[in-house]
Amino acid sequence: MFKNNIRCLIKFIPGFFDKASVGHFSRITQCHNYASFSARDILHETCDEAGTLTATFAKYIAIERHKLLQQTPTTIRYADYFPIADIRSFQRELQKTPADQVAALVIFASTYRPNAEPQTYAKVLNDIDSIAVKLLPQMHEDVVLRTLYAFLFLIPNWITRLDFYKAALNRLATNNEQHNESTNKSLENFVQSCFYLGLSKKNVSAKANASELLQNLLKQKLENHLDNMHTFDLAIVGNAIYKTATSINIDKFNQRVINEVLKLDIGRGQDGILITYLKLMRFLRVRSPNVCEYLTAICKNSDSLARLQVKGQVHIFAYLTECLWDNEECSKPIIELFFKNLLQPRRFEFHSEAVRIKDLCTFLWCCAQMNCALTTEQLRHVENRLFDKLREGEFENYPDQLVDCCLFLWILGYKSQELLERALHTKSAAKSSKGAQPKVDNRLTVLMSASQIEQQSVTSKDLLKGFKAYDIDAKVPNYLLKSSDFDLKELSLKWSQEDSVETAQIVCPITGINIPSIHIKARSPEDNVLVELLSESQTLQFSKEPIAIVRLKLRLLQALNQKIAVVTTKDLSENLNIKDIVHNADDEKSLMGQKTNSIQA
Repeated sequence: MFKNNIRCLIKFIPGFFDKASVGHFSRITQCHNYASFSARDILHETCDEAGTLTATFAKYIAIERHKLLQQTPTTIRYADYFPIADIRSFQRELQKTPADQVAALVIFASTYRPNAEPQTYAKVLNDIDSIAVKLLPQMHEDVVLRTLYAFLFLIPNWITRLDFYKAALNRLATNNEQHNESTNKSLENFVQSCFYLGLSKKNVSAKANASELLQNLLKQKLENHLDNMHTFDLAIVGNAIYKTATSINIDKFNQRVINEVLKLDIGRGQDGILITYLKLMRFLRVRSPNVCEYLTAICKNSDSLARLQVKGQVHIFAYLTECLWDNEECSKPIIELFFKNLLQPRRFEFHSEAVRIKDLCTFLWCCAQMNCALTTEQLRHVENRLFDKLREGEFENYPDQLVDCCLFLWILGYKSQELLERALHTKSAAKSSKGAQPKVDNRLTVLMSASQIEQQSVTSKDLLKGFKAYDIDAKVPNYLLKSSDFDLKELSLKWSQEDSVETAQIVCPITGINIPSIHIKARSPEDNVLVELLSESQTLQFSKEPIAIVRLKLRLLQALNQKIAVVTTKDLSENLNIKDIVHNADDEKSLMGQKTNSIQA
């Protein structure tokens, strides 16, 4: 998107203006010293096109505003401002603009733009931005929203760079009734406020504050308005929650989102709304079997599924994966369409629907998590596409996604040494320019552990030098004990008291895989066993197979010739003793041997 470091042009230099204007502008610029735009922006970047979803929401807001709010007459004249022969004359006229006419002025600027020189137009945008900030205290909530919409019409992709945008967000999120003349329109104003807060993802400095502002706004108004919100209202609020990563926990809201999903008809052009809701539900961790059934019906209908863009199909796959819904009737059609588009992207009038890096990464995660059986040919197609994107430099800014893709391929049994090398080198080069990212870096650690255990011939031994992938006695941090689905301390104590047991120790044997095991050391060494506890949240819905990271852990332990026993919640209810567990371990070893899948690229 747009870079934030272009804020380099001094907005106002007093020496350029006469004495009458200098006094006004010096007061304006005390807190606004740098320009939002430069001529370079006007020449080299476009601000005319917004995303399809943003355009849909903006159109809805415009219609609602037109239906419900009183229209403000335009009292200023285009000829008083444009065309600009002398920028100082324009700036003097700007000082006379009433607060409720700034929106009209912005619309005038859109008419002037085709005939303006880039340098002049950049100054116009910056000057209007500054006067809007100055007049903000005089604006009622409706006027603030109308002015924001005018800027959205003029510069949809640049609105978040405005000083007025950031100031208006604070004003809207902290607004109280004594400044609001439109209390009967509070729902519409609330939805619009959420919409503009949701745009802040495009600007790092604005996004940092938007989540807190939205959180406060939702606490004040969401539950009061929830019953009166239409489908689009809820989608706009949900989109803002997702975009700003604002955490909420309101059961009534979650249930309303589920109900809205079940009512959608993607045949009537509501696919964008569906994807918005799915992203929101994934973020809030709202998992619904009814929604999974609804998505299953879409997947079974080839026409409905094909109507969605690739990224929409991947979002459906991702939600089903979050719910561990490993129904082949869902996954198979999505996989077939994905590879069809990967090999031959759909072409439209002005563009083709190429698969994005993050869509490819999410798709591979889904396949790995759901234990999908991809063919060797399909996996090689993925590898080739990753190498294409490496040559095109697409991973330079997103090295973590390359590591993720390599890890998910590894879990699927596809071990490309060259791709592993490139992933390790790319990530190593990027780490020097970024701070610590524990969760992200942990996936690299898992990949390094897997490669060291399963493919010791890897040539990048310098990158793995000093790295230890396996330690049977590695202690478990306290936070893992607290977050476990099992009472590990109680189980280890119980088993350690059996006659045939010497010790029962809680360990994390594979570096990077933070899933505790219980290492049973028996008095007879041949009965030593690693107990892997498998909870419902680690089990796929239909096949009852473990999730991806657990399967990888079991595979790596098997490669290290460890005796493993997988114990489920149901097994624990039967009060298994160590003899039963060791017997299960022998059965598990033969079963694991039959299921191991490894493809050398």
